[in-house]
Amino acid sequence: MKNPPSLHSVMCLTGNHHFLRERRLKRLLATLEGAGRSTDWVDGSEKGAVSEALGGGLFFSGPTQYVVINPQHVPAELILEHHGSKSESVLILHYEGKVRANSKFAKLIEKLPHETFESPTQWQAAEFATEFVKGEVKASGYTIDPKLAAAIVSMGGEDLGMLSFEIKKAILLAGDEAKVLEPAHFKALAPLAEVQMDPIFKALGARSEKMMAKALDKYRATSVDDPTIPICRSLGKRVLLWICAVSLADQGVPPDDAAKLMGQSPYYYRKEILPRAHRWGAEPLRRLIRVLAESDRLVLSGSLSPWDGLTCGLLRVCRSVSV
Repeated sequence: MKNPPSLHSVMCLTGNHHFLRERRLKRLLATLEGAGRSTDWVDGSEKGAVSEALGGGLFFSGPTQYVVINPQHVPAELILEHHGSKSESVLILHYEGKVRANSKFAKLIEKLPHETFESPTQWQAAEFATEFVKGEVKASGYTIDPKLAAAIVSMGGEDLGMLSFEIKKAILLAGDEAKVLEPAHFKALAPLAEVQMDPIFKALGARSEKMMAKALDKYRATSVDDPTIPICRSLGKRVLLWICAVSLADQGVPPDDAAKLMGQSPYYYRKEILPRAHRWGAEPLRRLIRVLAESDRLVLSGSLSPWDGLTCGLLRVCRSVSV
C-alpha cells in the first residue's frame, strides 16, 4: 500500500492557532485512515521513542501514521532519513505553538512538507474571521455577501469553531437548492446579522453627529435586543486602532513600521487607519473610548438604559469635533 497522493513520509503541522491546526490534523488522519492505515501517537521528548515506533511496524495490521508530539526533541537526522526513504510509515510532526526563528527545529522543517496555522494579531482577528467565514462557505459550494460575513463575525464573535458550527447549521437550513446563504439561514445570529453596521462606521469616520444619530436610530429600530454591547465592542476595536496610530505617529514612528507593529498591511494602514486617526485626534479619541467603556460597564452592571447612555455619549463626542 502506497501513501495517498499529496501525502509524504514526513509532514509538519505547526502554529499557535489551535482550532485550525487541530482540524487539519483530524482531516489528515481521516484521509490516511480512510486508506486503511492505523494511527499511533508518539512523544518525541521520550528518548528513542520515534526510532522504536518506526521499527515496530510488525505489531500493526498495516502501514501506520505516527503523530509525533514534541517533535523538536527528535534527532533531525532520523527525521530526514525517514523523509528520504520509501517507507509506507508516515511521520506527522505536530508542534503546538509558534516555532522559534533560527532554532534547529525551524531549520529542519524548512526541508520538509510543512503547514503552519498562526493566530492573527488582535487587530487582524475580525478580518481573519471574516475571511474564514467566506472561505468556509465557498468550500461548501455556497456563496455569501461579504457584508453579511462581516456582520456575523461582528455580532457572533471571532471564535472559528463557533463560526464553523453556525455555517454548518446555515447550510442545513438553506438546503441543496439555495446556493446563497442569507441572514435568515443564521437563525441564532439573524437578528444581529441582518443589521449592517456600515452606516455607524461611516458616521464615526466622518465625525458627523447627524449621520451618527440617523445610523443609531435605524440600528436600534431593527434590533430585537439591546445592541449596546455589540456596538461598543465593534466600535471599540476601530477606536483603539486609531488611538494606537495617533500615539505611534506622535512618537515619530514611520507609517510602514507602525503598520507592522499593529499587525496591519501598510496599504490599509495608510489608506484607512491613519487618515481617520489624524482627523479625530488623540484627545477626542480618548473621550470616545471612555464613552464606549462606560456604556459597556452600564450593561454589565444592570443599568436600565445603557442604550441612552451610549447614544448621548457618541453624539456628544461627534458634536464636539464637528466643523
